[in-house]
Amino acid sequence: MESVALRLITGLGNSEVMPSLTRYTFCSDTKPTLISTDSEELNRVLVLTMARAIHVTVPVCLLEEYGKHCSASIH
Repeated sequence: MESVALRLITGLGNSEVMPSLTRYTFCSDTKPTLISTDSEELNRVLVLTMARAIHVTVPVCLLEEYGKHCSASIH
């Protein structure tokens, strides 16, 4: 379950975090798979992904709301 969740989380465009928090395992009969080394690591990736999403979207929302209030108080 953790490896599936980790693949989903890291697939959200968070490639700059992925190499330091995950590792590849190589089996002779399968392709390399991306796995989590432990739950703390998975939680760290989730928190960093959420923080990045908030950092990217919140300022735009705040600026739009701030702009509405500023233009209303100017007139």
